[in-house]
Amino acid sequence: MSRDNAGQEQDATMPMDLASVIRSVRERRRMTMTAFAHALGVAQSVVSRYESGERTPRWRTVVKVFLMAEGAEKDFLLSTLSAIRGSHVTEIGRAHV
Repeated sequence: MSRDNAGQEQDATMPMDLASVIRSVRERRRMTMTAFAHALGVAQSVVSRYESGERTPRWRTVVKVFLMAEGAEKDFLLSTLSAIRGSHVTEIGRAHV
């Protein structure tokens, strides 16, 4: 168990959502929002909105996050991309897993 910003316990098996996966990928790579934004080609304020769930990234941005992800995050992003673009994405993604 870990604690969120409000001190509430979070179960490590909580379902993933796109916002939490984006934040997790950034934190795992030990990147600031500014550096992560630069890598994605967006403004820092946009990354902040992605992580808060206020904005949904474009498909190509999700692909960039996918290429930086690992493990379960990569699996989640691949399923997200597949849902957006269709099953052909699964075959493309497997080459990067």
